[in-house]
Amino acid sequence: MKRLTEKNINTGEHFDEVFTEGKDFDVERQVEFYKLIQQGMKVLDLGAGIKGFVELFRESGGKDNVAELHALDFSEYAKREVVNKYPDIQYAIGNVLETPYEDGYFDLVGAGELIEHMEKPEYLVKEMARITKQGGMMIISTVDPDCEDSKGKEYPEHIWQFTPEDLINLFKPYGEPQYRRVRNYDCIFCRR
Repeated sequence: MKRLTEKNINTGEHFDEVFTEGKDFDVERQVEFYKLIQQGMKVLDLGAGIKGFVELFRESGGKDNVAELHALDFSEYAKREVVNKYPDIQYAIGNVLETPYEDGYFDLVGAGELIEHMEKPEYLVKEMARITKQGGMMIISTVDPDCEDSKGKEYPEHIWQFTPEDLINLFKPYGEPQYRRVRNYDCIFCRR
């Protein structure tokens, strides 16, 4: 892992501002997440923000086959926006490193574009593993800063840059991680 910055600007207030600026979000990697949702699953989107995978799943018409849809983020603005559109999404405000969920509660836990923002990314993976049931799936994605679409862009919120091997090694203690590239994103799909 390569540290990109010493300054951590990842706060709820910062992201409330970012979300209200109306930035476009590349949703292709989120679609790969929600394709895995099956009937009866309990699903959690960590660091959901706006246009997280549970919100996109609902926008695509998905609902009836899911037992529970949850989202957790520290942005009050994101929660209001998502819940106003989809009140059935159980959207909580909180810390993704200390979630309020029971051990092994979820069938699918995803975190899109979150791990690179974490001061200690291994703590995020550990918490994901704690709340994912045995046999369940953990998924993350992170933008490749060297991809064509990222050239010249700045990501001031990003603390870390990962290689595919870095990501695989973070998940190895908790399951069977599989790396997959989805357009401009490095993704890990890890069965517990």
